[in-house]
Amino acid sequence: PCGAPMRSVVVSAGQVAYQCGDDDRTHLARTSAPIDAHVRLEVLARLDRPGAPDVLAPRRTLDLPALGARSAGLRTRLQHDRSSGDTGLAAQLAEVEDQMVDHAARDVPASLTGADPVDHAWDRLAVSRQRGVLLALTERIELHPIPPGRRAGDPDVLRQSVLITWRDDPTA
Repeated sequence: PCGAPMRSVVVSAGQVAYQCGDDDRTHLARTSAPIDAHVRLEVLARLDRPGAPDVLAPRRTLDLPALGARSAGLRTRLQHDRSSGDTGLAAQLAEVEDQMVDHAARDVPASLTGADPVDHAWDRLAVSRQRGVLLALTERIELHPIPPGRRAGDPDVLRQSVLITWRDDPTA
């Protein structure tokens, strides 16, 4: 692989692919559906382990309402102080909003902590919430080319060409 981040692209009506490279040249393109299904199964297996909710538990708790109030206050001050050119307020606002985004991305729904069958809970999550769980569980997901003569959806091909690097997991 080239090491470039993959992006999701619509290749035709109803067809989505993961693609790396710049706009001029594509290094690798893979149909997203079999990859998504494979990653889903791997994540479900990971979440179904004993102790998985502990791995997903937030390392620190943020007071989201307090962050929202701070953000609103900084925005108000920025609107009134635009003429002063104070970049310190903008930097503070950016930091608070980064904390809010990070919290939202890593906020693990209670349904993934064992109350429901994990596959049902996962399937009910919005894509943004699934992405947050992936961020919490994985270091990276690497896509490699499909070997010549092999089918993209073959489970063996997916295991060999979709490599998931998991974060440290005491239940492993």
